[in-house]
Amino acid sequence: MDEFNVKNIWMLRPWSYTSELIQFFTTYSSKNALEQTLKKAYPLIAGIEEAAISKGIPIREPLQGTNIGLFKVMSPTLDHYLLQILCSDRTPEASIEESFSSKVIAKFSRIIKDGLEFVASGWGEEIFPDAETSPENEMSVIQLLHHCNSKILLTADAGRKALEIAKNYAPQAGITLPGIDCFQVPHHGSSKNVNATLLNAWIGPTLANKLPDGESKFSAIVSAAKKDPTHPRLAVTRAMWHRGAHVASTESVGKLYSANRSRPGWSSCTPLPYPTTQESE
Repeated sequence: MDEFNVKNIWMLRPWSYTSELIQFFTTYSSKNALEQTLKKAYPLIAGIEEAAISKGIPIREPLQGTNIGLFKVMSPTLDHYLLQILCSDRTPEASIEESFSSKVIAKFSRIIKDGLEFVASGWGEEIFPDAETSPENEMSVIQLLHHCNSKILLTADAGRKALEIAKNYAPQAGITLPGIDCFQVPHHGSSKNVNATLLNAWIGPTLANKLPDGESKFSAIVSAAKKDPTHPRLAVTRAMWHRGAHVASTESVGKLYSANRSRPGWSSCTPLPYPTTQESE
């Protein structure tokens, strides 16, 4: 941390909210005991916290409405974050049958497939699975930068619930949607993290036809490993194309996003090709 001269760390820690959470645990009467259990359940976060405290680096909470430099945090809200902690398989012994924030909490169902099946699809056809991403992904911080007439959305691993919360907050944050100039596609391009309705709301509806070669309405960037042949999902790549994106995958190589700028030695990256098939679910 020293070599980067870190002034503060933005991070959410489940054990910071034991006062709000302890009512949902029947086997814990001590907030300290619950705190220690949660730290064991989330060791990576606990390790970062310990390192920051040892170096005297303040830890700040990136909840909705907070500014991180020029970026505005769009999600999560505190209620949403606490709900995901209770739903997570990592969180032990939570009484999730209780009502929280006037909503009934249900465990996330998971559909696991050993393989993928593909179907041929025409322009504009999109298939997104009913299965949702994990509560841990839903805890992700969504940030939006609106600067110099450009809107950049960073989604990390956020799921549909987080993207919905962020979308609903946009008017309050002074953001007009649809219209994102640079869209970081969530969670390596997983089809469980987005759907057509959310993409329409954030970046616009599908186009009647493919744009001419070399033209695009916005940039879509996927953080995906070159050795991972299943990400981004073909359905997600198609959805970006359908809305006029120049869609690129990092594939373990650095990519630079810029608007109306160039840099010596840099050239435009080749967009992912338009898939004529997609996952069947």
